[in-house]
Amino acid sequence: MILPASIFAYDTETDRLDPDDPETTYCALVQICPIDAQSVDDVTLFESDHAVDDFLAAFERTPYDCEMHCYNLGNYEFEWIRGALIRRGYHNIQMDRRRKLPPMTWRTIYDKAGVFRVDVINQEGYILRIKDDMKLFDPSQSMESVAKSVRKEHPEWFECVDVVKETVIYNSGWHFYPDRKESMREKFLYYSKLDAFSQSRITKYLVEKGLNDKLSSTSTTLRDALEIIYPDIPEEWKRMRKFAKQYPPLDEEMQDYAENRLIGGFVWGE
Repeated sequence: MILPASIFAYDTETDRLDPDDPETTYCALVQICPIDAQSVDDVTLFESDHAVDDFLAAFERTPYDCEMHCYNLGNYEFEWIRGALIRRGYHNIQMDRRRKLPPMTWRTIYDKAGVFRVDVINQEGYILRIKDDMKLFDPSQSMESVAKSVRKEHPEWFECVDVVKETVIYNSGWHFYPDRKESMREKFLYYSKLDAFSQSRITKYLVEKGLNDKLSSTSTTLRDALEIIYPDIPEEWKRMRKFAKQYPPLDEEMQDYAENRLIGGFVWGE
């Protein structure tokens, strides 16, 4: 069973059976951390040759809905999640907010650039939502730079750690050869906890700002957003084009307008 909380940070790490062969890469570690974590010791690790399956097995025993936030869902995490869902007998269904999802199903929200939310419903009917937070911030930033920004505003949230993230080279046999590289494995496990803890601080920041329920679309542009909100109002198009000329990218007022009126996670100028 997953820890008794409802909102978590979610992350994964990989390894290779052959460090020199990218085709042998597999997901060796899943780490989740609740937003009320007090230290890296509150991070839960699922380490195995089928780490995502182990994580989903824990969710299947969890009697409440869960919300997981990750960074770069569409580029990294989704493929591991999809494979594990298929192996465990979940069925993919079309996204329809008016339809109550049946047990043992999953659905995605995505656009032309990739997936930015996955909903999973276990056999008891509880929902696991995994969301991508990448574009709730300036998408040119790394997770490390975002965590540093959050730490600067809330240093008390990071009092238990010296750094927010370390640069570590995975895919080096750290999981598959633990007897030969035990010191390397322990180092990677600590860094993975540090990553998940830092991401939980980012998620805590989003929750306190009221942004955690917004969708962080992977490729939404101003034109895409206007087509969704104002498909038949030419005057609105003209007004917004004029607005675009008056304000530079990432202008604070325009950013607020976009986040509140157009679509969640939309970054002006992107």
